[in-house]
Amino acid sequence: MTWKRSTKRTTTIKFYIRSSAQQILRTVAESFRSYYGLIIAYSEGKISERPMIPNYRKKGGMATVSYPFQALKLKSNQIRVPLGNTCKRWFGLDCFYIHKPSNLNFASLKELRILPRNRCFYYEFVYEKEVVVKPQLNQDNVLGIDHGVNNWLTCVSNVGTSAGYRW
Repeated sequence: MTWKRSTKRTTTIKFYIRSSAQQILRTVAESFRSYYGLIIAYSEGKISERPMIPNYRKKGGMATVSYPFQALKLKSNQIRVPLGNTCKRWFGLDCFYIHKPSNLNFASLKELRILPRNRCFYYEFVYEKEVVVKPQLNQDNVLGIDHGVNNWLTCVSNVGTSAGYRW
């Protein structure tokens, strides 16, 4: 039986919508894939300290929940966050609302994360933002780069510094 099929029956997973539950399971699987990769690197001597197994949450503890953009809806400047069918059946609650920040473009939103920290809930918006970097260039400075036979690179500048890099 696969881990996906075995977790379908757990009560905790049924409280979330399917995409959020899958994201939680992917996060756990990713943590263990990383751990196994570190164990292999440790056995080959590439890292010196033995890696620790990923921690589970403590009993009664809470974990981060992620909602992809497709699950979220914008209604009158509030973001509708859906809950699973079990939550609706038990508590009569099928969703909750979060106020949309004024500086957030809802169309650029990729994911909403709800983080439990210090007995409070925080939400985190993951979105795409185009970053424009304007380099600050000094047109008076020059760098000459020469790849050679004995040196990988030889660099000389007009500000009095030079370096040779051997491969």
